Amino acid sequence: MTKLLKDVAVVIPVFNEEKLIGECINEWLNVLDSVNLNYEILIIDDGSSDATISIVERYGDNQNVQLIIKQNEGHGPTILAGYKRAVGIAEWVFQADSDNEISPNQFSALWSRRQGQDAVIAWRQGRDQTTVRRLVTFFARVTTKVLFRCHLRDVNIPFRLIRSETLAILLEKIPSDTFAPNIALSGALSLMNYQVEECPVIFNERIVGESSLSNLGAVRKGGRALLELIKISKVFP
Repeated sequence: MTKLLKDVAVVIPVFNEEKLIGECINEWLNVLDSVNLNYEILIIDDGSSDATISIVERYGDNQNVQLIIKQNEGHGPTILAGYKRAVGIAEWVFQADSDNEISPNQFSALWSRRQGQDAVIAWRQGRDQTTVRRLVTFFARVTTKVLFRCHLRDVNIPFRLIRSETLAILLEKIPSDTFAPNIALSGALSLMNYQVEECPVIFNERIVGESSLSNLGAVRKGGRALLELIKISKVFP
């Protein structure tokens, strides 16, 4: 694979995050500058209707921040759109959410473990989950264990670092409209025997806005995710 120009591309999907996105970008700029990396931050906007886009556009003079605006399709397809752009930019791809539940300051813990690995995936310590979140987490772990022989602690966590060469191979077999692509990627990494390191991180509940997994709608979406994961598991050797 041709050597890429950047060390890491950080993929951050956003939707109506006007209250958090400015702080999120500032924190990532500070962290990535502090570890002296050649990087790009990709803000993938999923059709926001608030001031999110205008806030990100204020960083237009910073070549390390790129805004990609797409039509609203949901969180999963937005992550995948960012991944597909990122694999052509940097040697490593890091995905994070904009909700401040996991501080960017913990990035270096994953980055320092990347040598000899295809991926470094975090797991959330001390997580006080709601009943709905516990159900979703249990469902995700059991599903990936059965379908992919995956034993990762936190299969759906957004805080993950994946080698671009590895990610590009996996993306070829994951449909662009997949509801929960990070679960599928966790499973595929395990099923294909890639080298994966786990790293604990500190988790804090978001203080602004509402999580997409805070109501029973998340449980209803579980059936769709299960069907998708069954199909995806069959296309990997």
